[in-house]
Amino acid sequence: MNRTWDLRSMLSWMTGYLQDKHIPDARLEAELLLAQAVGQDRLYLYTHYDTPLTTAELARLKSWLLRRVAGESAAVIFGEKEFMGLPFRVTADVLIPRGDTEILVTEVLSRRGDAPQTVLDIGTGSGAILGSLLHYRPQWHGTAVDCSPAALAVAADNFAALGVASRAVTEESDLFSAVVGERFDVVVSNPPYIPTGAIPTLAPEVRREPHSALDGGADGLDVLRRLVRQAAEHVVAGGLCALEIGYEQGRAVQALVQADERYTAPKVVRDLGGHDRVVIWEVK
Repeated sequence: MNRTWDLRSMLSWMTGYLQDKHIPDARLEAELLLAQAVGQDRLYLYTHYDTPLTTAELARLKSWLLRRVAGESAAVIFGEKEFMGLPFRVTADVLIPRGDTEILVTEVLSRRGDAPQTVLDIGTGSGAILGSLLHYRPQWHGTAVDCSPAALAVAADNFAALGVASRAVTEESDLFSAVVGERFDVVVSNPPYIPTGAIPTLAPEVRREPHSALDGGADGLDVLRRLVRQAAEHVVAGGLCALEIGYEQGRAVQALVQADERYTAPKVVRDLGGHDRVVIWEVK
């Protein structure tokens, strides 16, 4: 990178480089890395394409590119990921928030309105789900639980940054173990639901995310079964349960809920691609 590089030539070179390294969506990845390196948004790259890069920007890009092709995601490299229009700090200790999970958040927001609610977020990770719910509903309070102290530290930082820390409690917990005897208006979770055998087929940057946040057992349903079985003991009558699921797990999770007479009929919500994404139901 000793030649003079402007934004256009660098974007073209980076795209080809990432394609050669078999990085999916190489053009988008190149745009994200380059825009972050120069401290601008992606549109800036096209409206100022002849702007030369500084030596510091080139050094930053070189470091980031090496990390990206080594399997780190752009979110971990930057230390931040946007979710529900909000910035969340992320580290290698948490699952990276993804757009599909926004479906769970929007469903809960639309179904519970503005009335005060208490929310339990199981396996909170970065705190993206609970943080978003509390941000958009100032009258709500929540508890975030996770079996990872490192993840809880990240979630607590995010709650503070969003200004919702006074309404959020963090607890180290295996599912409901830290909230025995408590009941909530809403229980939400993005649990591990990837079948163990499918994990080696995931993208390298996904495989780097915490194994405990991905591995759902042989059929991907181990944690989902436990959640469905235990949730009724921790949700008030008329309360809501909303779980993210794998893209082919809708029928299986529906059957688990339907088999429990404590629950109303569950609904499967699909993502924009038409795949199963969220199962949602109420406690009788």
